[in-house]
Amino acid sequence: MADRNSYQLSLNNCGNIKNISKGSLEITKNCLNVFYGKNGTGKSTLVRALRYCCEQSTEASDKLQSYRYRETGDPSLAPSITCSGKIKELLVFDDAWIDSHCFKQSNLHENAYELYVLNDDVRRLEKKRADKLGYLRKVLHSPEVEKMDDDLSQIVKLLGKLNGSGEFTARSPIAKAYKNGSPIEPLPGNLKGVVSGMDAIRKADWLQWHMSAPEVADRSVCPYCGASDQVIQDACREYDASRSDESVKKWQNVASCYSKYKGQLSRHNAAVLGKVVKSSKPPTKGQLDELAQIADEANCAMGAFKDIRDLLSRDDSVDAAILVSELRGHAAALSGCKLFRQTSNKVKTSESKAVEWTIGAIERMATAQADIDQISNDLLKRVADSIRGHQDEINAFLKQCGYSYEVSIECSVVTSEARILLKPTGLRAPVASPLEALSFGEKNALALMLFMHEAVKRKNALVVLDDPISSFDYDKRYGILYTLFSGKCTLFQSNLSGRTVLVTTHDPLVLKDLIAVGVGGVGRKKLRGQYLSCDKGGLLTSVPLGNDALVPLTQLLSRQIKRAVGKPRFIGYVRIRQLAELLRKDRTERKTKYAWSFDLLSDIIHGRTREEVLANHKWADCNRREVSMCENLVKELTGWEIDYWEELDSFSDCMPYLISSYERGTFSSEEKLLTVRLMLERDKSLSSGCEVLKRFADETCHIGGSYLYQLDGAMFDQVPFYVIDWCDEVVARAKAKFAKLA
Repeated sequence: MADRNSYQLSLNNCGNIKNISKGSLEITKNCLNVFYGKNGTGKSTLVRALRYCCEQSTEASDKLQSYRYRETGDPSLAPSITCSGKIKELLVFDDAWIDSHCFKQSNLHENAYELYVLNDDVRRLEKKRADKLGYLRKVLHSPEVEKMDDDLSQIVKLLGKLNGSGEFTARSPIAKAYKNGSPIEPLPGNLKGVVSGMDAIRKADWLQWHMSAPEVADRSVCPYCGASDQVIQDACREYDASRSDESVKKWQNVASCYSKYKGQLSRHNAAVLGKVVKSSKPPTKGQLDELAQIADEANCAMGAFKDIRDLLSRDDSVDAAILVSELRGHAAALSGCKLFRQTSNKVKTSESKAVEWTIGAIERMATAQADIDQISNDLLKRVADSIRGHQDEINAFLKQCGYSYEVSIECSVVTSEARILLKPTGLRAPVASPLEALSFGEKNALALMLFMHEAVKRKNALVVLDDPISSFDYDKRYGILYTLFSGKCTLFQSNLSGRTVLVTTHDPLVLKDLIAVGVGGVGRKKLRGQYLSCDKGGLLTSVPLGNDALVPLTQLLSRQIKRAVGKPRFIGYVRIRQLAELLRKDRTERKTKYAWSFDLLSDIIHGRTREEVLANHKWADCNRREVSMCENLVKELTGWEIDYWEELDSFSDCMPYLISSYERGTFSSEEKLLTVRLMLERDKSLSSGCEVLKRFADETCHIGGSYLYQLDGAMFDQVPFYVIDWCDEVVARAKAKFAKLA
């Protein structure tokens, strides 16, 4: 039965992971989960698997395919993922999240309004204010108003725009249609009978067709009038040549305006437009003035509706007195529009209803002015408080972590938009491009804070931070971890403490801060750590990281020395030397047992001869007090009774012993590496010139490059498999070389 308190993630043939040794990985709910492993372990593959479990998309599944499956198409190698419990929402912090959410021009986060302005109080007041403004907005989105908007736009388009003197411009359809007189007159006698029974719009359509020179089956017959007489045909062609194609098209526009709106326009306006369209003569100056009045009223009404909509979207519309005053001005402009007041049948049109409803809605708002003002003032106060609180939090975090920047949040409650601007500390002007100005670590720190706030808002999400903190200095790293996860952190109103969080990391310093040192408030019950390793066959192994997994190096070395008692002595000598290296005062100190033990055990490890040791230390004989100090330390730590000089002699030429020790199969990866290190000291040709891997072996025998806190190599296999492959090769070369010599 699945554990309701955790997600059990199982996967096969996903990326570099063939399968999981224990069948599944566990992510404990309401807890900080840490997956620690070297690069290439499969941490990113696990994150992709979680994404698939949430999205169930083909794209997410494709990203999990192994290279072998893509190459062969073998169905047995197809990826398989299961997860106990439904992951309803997944929020992943990685480079992709930063690219899609942060540093858009001068704005630090694209969703700043939701993150830093919205809260329950703001939402409540927004709804309350929207309810007061809602009736007018509802009217503006009604089918009647939207139809009127379209009608007004079409009338202006079909008739034309006016100049500053209130006359049609030269580019208007009216002007172009009648530029050379009537578009259809004079009409040849043979064509008069064809159009005599047509109304205005049909005449315009016919003329447009006539000008297009339509094809007919019998070319001996005139395509326009049906005449076969050549004289009449020539007259038709002469008529076509005398017509302006542009004038005909614009006349058709004017005619279509009358045809489309004659049933909706007021009786007077319909009559004016009809008289012009039906006349065989160009419109008079008086008729053009009346048409201009129609176009002007349409344009004014259209502008009034636009202004009303714009007004409801303006920042200063939170002041109800100003809002109502300006709305009434636009209502007056609408009331002056007589285009659709009454049709010839004295029926109220939908357009006239739209005007009446809009004016009525504005007056309704006027009666609620005092309520709107009070709500708006409360809203502005709540928004200001929310912005100030978050702004102070972020700036306190930046100061705490030593970043020389601060932020300011700008907001419009009307448009529900906000911007987070970045400024150098003490300066007013914001940074134009934070993406270019900030360092990699600074961008990561800011992005993490923004991500944290988004994660806090999404309470049901499984939150994943994919290797997020490896680019920070010590003080910044701990400060960020403390801010993100500590239950004792009071810097922010809320953080990720007590949430279901997965952190993947390859950085032992992050692991140390979380597990060994402990981020305040993140204790044994609130943190689950797992060490991940993946072998060459793709088997992923996880080992729990308890609170005692990371221990101080002195404790770890003491533990390793005790374990070395049952192993070949050179393992113990390496560990004792490491402890002596740590406990000696400095490299030049020559008085304590630790200083001399380090030097003398180094002589054993390096395979030096008795003569070399005497010469290096400028000793005349072997009977030395310093040697006794080393022998006593070995006995103190391991119980071994040794004769230093005999041990030196036996390890100066011990290649067969080292080979057989390596091949026993009881060594950890780390102990194998120690063994190979001793072999290379005795025969440097075995390294095959691979200085990088040899350096890895060198570091294993010293503490100079180690961290103070370490994982125990016997419990957590930290040596990459490719390094062990190299060790196997070195041992094989040594074995073959020794066999020849023997």
